Amino acid sequence: DVVTESGMFDLNGFMPLLREQIYTKNPFGRQFVISWVSVLDAVPDMDFVIILPEILDGLYHILEDPTPEIKRITDTVLGEFLRSIKANPSRVDFPGMINILITHAQKTDELLQLTAITWIREFVNLSGPQMLPYTSGILTAILPCLAYDGDNRRNIKDTATQVNSSLMKLITSKEKIVKRPSKLSESEGNDENRQKIAEGKMNENGEKIDEKPTTLAETLDLVSVVEVLTKHLMHTSVQTKVAVLKWIHLLFLNIPHRMYDHIEELFTVLMRILVDPSDDVVQQTLVVLAEIIGSSADYTSIGESEARKSIKKELEKSGNGENVKFTGDSAQNNKYFTKFLVNLLRLFSQNRLLLEERGAFIIRELCVLLSAEKIYKTLAEILLEEQNLRFACIMIQTLNVILLTSSELFELRNKLKNLKSEDSRRLFVCLYRSWCHNPVATVALCLL
Repeated sequence: DVVTESGMFDLNGFMPLLREQIYTKNPFGRQFVISWVSVLDAVPDMDFVIILPEILDGLYHILEDPTPEIKRITDTVLGEFLRSIKANPSRVDFPGMINILITHAQKTDELLQLTAITWIREFVNLSGPQMLPYTSGILTAILPCLAYDGDNRRNIKDTATQVNSSLMKLITSKEKIVKRPSKLSESEGNDENRQKIAEGKMNENGEKIDEKPTTLAETLDLVSVVEVLTKHLMHTSVQTKVAVLKWIHLLFLNIPHRMYDHIEELFTVLMRILVDPSDDVVQQTLVVLAEIIGSSADYTSIGESEARKSIKKELEKSGNGENVKFTGDSAQNNKYFTKFLVNLLRLFSQNRLLLEERGAFIIRELCVLLSAEKIYKTLAEILLEEQNLRFACIMIQTLNVILLTSSELFELRNKLKNLKSEDSRRLFVCLYRSWCHNPVATVALCLL
């Protein structure tokens, strides 16, 4: 009562004592601390939110206390703080508190985890771009939560899903940001300054304005984000893996030039994910791979002569590179297109169960995502040099069944039926040469 009625309370002098006592593990001490925090927050003229970064970690430690009454009071106090933050976000130090929330969002205590992730959700919604530098930490906290299935943790999963969606919206935002203005040198004349102000290159305070604003996605610490995503691709949960794959796809769509440095490491991991037991995971993996191998971005396009070398190099890794001949069609593909199909055939060769159970599914999905004609032409050229004739026969049989029965390949079938154009005849010859590995498939191709 004395504190709330007096306008002379020295908050700055009280803070060192509060910081010292807030980490006590004594239940009575914790109850004493949280009572004081509650009282001070209720004082009208005392802006307690400003000093919140100094005590937030301690409050979350108190929330973890096993005593129900202490948990209840602390939860109430934290709820009041969050309402104050939402009411006046301009005075809040979001970056000063986000790492504290990320740490506690990874704890096993359900109330603690839910509260921390709820705060993260509000921070992302309220401060937006300020949270992007902490994306890797936030993803580390929320991605495992997407795996929760039980009713007791459903709220945690739902809140984590909301955080994930909000972050992804930030990445796709078209909002532009500019670098912090820099002071002009004193040597630059006044006439020149006035001209720059008129052109929008300088503000009235004599500060240069960045002429090339950048998107929010460009501000990501991509190395740490990709590291977190790669790690969670190994997670056991289907929901978590699908979320990670959607993130990788999103990054390739929005900042492909920055993702270039990470293609090789991701490519290896993505190829391993193709054997995942979940159809959803495999399908989303193919979406990501299709974006990489089918992209017309500069980082994947290569000249024809270099493409031929790339194809031969990939085939040589499989022991099939001798006397390779090309029709010129596959040489138009980018290097990752060919690399993927060579590795896919190698995977089918080593894992016949995968070919039997998933081969048709994978090929059909690729034909939907990419050009079916390109897929079939390149596979035909690779299989033409296959040394394992038994595998080549089985693979051609699989491709032939898909060609004859799949609705996704309707246009390709029609092109092979009507051999009136030079292009369609080249396509037929390309397939025919490889289809000869399987006599039945060859006859079927001729009778289309």
